[in-house]
Amino acid sequence: MYLQKAPNGVYQTRICAPKKLRSHGYPYDFKFSLLTRNRQLAIERNFEIAQCIRAAFHTASKSTVPSAKTFTFALREQVRSIRNNYDENQQTEFSIQEQKTSGYSDFPELDHIDFHTLEPYPPSDQHPISLYSVESLLREFLASKRVENVRALTVHQLEQRISHFLSFAHSNNTIYITSATFMQYVTQLHSEKRSMKTNKDYFASTTQFFGWLYQMDYISHNPADKVSPKFRAKRHASTERDRWTESELRKILTSKAFLSQSIDFQWVTRLQLYHGLRTGEACQFYTNDITEIEGILCLHVNDKSEYQHLKNSHAVRYIPIHPHIREDFIAFVRSRSKRINRPLFRYNPLSADKDWTKTYRTQFGRVQTEIGMKPGQRPTAYGLRHTFIDQLKVADEAEHVVAELVGHTNPNMTFGRYGKKLKVNRLLEAVAKFDLKVEVSHD
Repeated sequence: MYLQKAPNGVYQTRICAPKKLRSHGYPYDFKFSLLTRNRQLAIERNFEIAQCIRAAFHTASKSTVPSAKTFTFALREQVRSIRNNYDENQQTEFSIQEQKTSGYSDFPELDHIDFHTLEPYPPSDQHPISLYSVESLLREFLASKRVENVRALTVHQLEQRISHFLSFAHSNNTIYITSATFMQYVTQLHSEKRSMKTNKDYFASTTQFFGWLYQMDYISHNPADKVSPKFRAKRHASTERDRWTESELRKILTSKAFLSQSIDFQWVTRLQLYHGLRTGEACQFYTNDITEIEGILCLHVNDKSEYQHLKNSHAVRYIPIHPHIREDFIAFVRSRSKRINRPLFRYNPLSADKDWTKTYRTQFGRVQTEIGMKPGQRPTAYGLRHTFIDQLKVADEAEHVVAELVGHTNPNMTFGRYGKKLKVNRLLEAVAKFDLKVEVSHD
């Protein structure tokens, strides 16, 4: 018998089913929410719920074992009757109280239940999908992702988001997952304070998990296939970008706090601003990534060197170096170049994900704080990329040209499928259109 805290902070009772019951197709364990985040209250409730579950196990084991469906249904109703006596003033605001089911709300004590006389579930060609059996396969799913060399951060996000769905199902005392469960989950996501994109990612992670379960023949059908939610942003996408204004750029780039930082920090910042680079792309350049194409000096964004990694295949690209910083930047590159290929900047890849940006992002935040930019109210380093894109849009640059520069999927299917890469001299014309009047020191 265990008292556990679910990912959402609500306590739950978890008890493993006896071996005899598991041999008859019962789930490995049973979990029921205690509807509270207060540990002392959870301990008191745990004793009562645990005693109820153990009594049910004893009843089911001492005679002909009832089906797992029938047993779980009866146990759920008994637990429901106990929890209906809880003081509503002591419930956590995120718990969801079940309504009593008409016709099954007043079960007697479990020791007197004749499991075989309960109303059977309707026959179906599709086997019901048990929440408990699905939950036990999450670790296997995550392990398969690690074998595929998926980044540790991605695996962590998958686990966090799928666990959110499973926790939601538990809070509703869900036994069998259906398309209705997913519809209810979509409603729950809409009610929580996340961005449209984050909610979409939460749902996509869960459907990816169930798609894997179906492909592995662990479930006979995928209930998520019938659900196609629409996560609409409340604001236009352009208004959600944390782009920088000219005055903000001038404030930070000419500040003593910025100019006192390392030359590496200053160049990583400028490369993002003048070329629309992602922070990770800028931090992980090697000396050989500064190259000449058709007589034009370019940044080669790629993942060929040790520990380099990109968001996707579209991120591999050549970007002509902006004329405004080219001369000073090449002088810096020459000061770092040797015969062997090595990282251009002194930012080491950290943690299991080999994150090149952690040190830089920490420094960037400190500089912003030092010049009076308050956390939560300031644009990020990634916003420099947004600023580059927006400025080229203002300059009426073609969208497919900007997409190639910043490593986006080409928005035009015809160009994306049949078109060739643009000439670097055309890309240089586009890069040069970024001409914000900010004073940048090149010391």
